[in-house]
Amino acid sequence: MSKAGVPFSAANFLTTINYQDFEDMTYWDSDIDSDNFDEGEYILYLTEAGSDQAFFESASIDFNLDTEYVLMLRTNTGVIKNNIKVNMIINSPANASYADADASAQYRVYNSLDNEVPLTLNLDGNGEYQH
Repeated sequence: MSKAGVPFSAANFLTTINYQDFEDMTYWDSDIDSDNFDEGEYILYLTEAGSDQAFFESASIDFNLDTEYVLMLRTNTGVIKNNIKVNMIINSPANASYADADASAQYRVYNSLDNEVPLTLNLDGNGEYQH
């Protein structure tokens, strides 16, 4: 995890977590007054144990409340790379979910029109698509 704007190479290791584990994280930059995380925006990175390559990078997560946050890893039901999402659970009706910020999605199109005229599909974006 790192403060927003800091690259993965400078991120701080928090812990290794196993299936159904719950870990209490310690802020890497605590001061004399508190071990709590500073409020602000952070990026969460996930790696496989022992690896120094992130396979998941969240969008900027705004930890703007002085409260306890619970982050839960779960599989995503969509067709997104690695099928992982991170849910942020707090005592609020507005709990957030984060997908990998760099994940590519898959698009599947089914032509159910009752004719034999081929259709052309164009997607606006970076210009890379298959049809």
